[in-house]
Amino acid sequence: MLDIFGLLQDTSRCNTLVLMPHVGMQDGKITSSLRPDLSIDIDNVRRKLLQYADENVQLGTILEQGDEVVTALVAMLTHGIFSIQPQYQALETEPEAKWLVLSPHHDDAALSVGGLLFKHYGDADLVVAGLVSQI
Repeated sequence: MLDIFGLLQDTSRCNTLVLMPHVGMQDGKITSSLRPDLSIDIDNVRRKLLQYADENVQLGTILEQGDEVVTALVAMLTHGIFSIQPQYQALETEPEAKWLVLSPHHDDAALSVGGLLFKHYGDADLVVAGLVSQI
């Protein structure tokens, strides 16, 4: 079983949270055009995560916010609301960087940062993890 918490802690300084393009807000809820059944209330914790994604806050800063935020983050990653992607600038200055790309499905990782991953293949310790929730 994939230890998501361990992977997040290990790679947190050079990754950012990204809101997936198929996700929107409607009537105070988070919705997904890919999963019409998905409708999650936007509480204070989720609102904070959405703000972090909008501001490209580094993952390490998010993980320091406590268990409630980390638990919500993992749930939202599993539902395909967020993706965690490497910061391009981090590789320019740190060629031995560790990358963790978390996305709902492997094709989402390929579509969003596939070119960047291919360009720097071999420059970084790379893990691509797909998260799939069961309905």
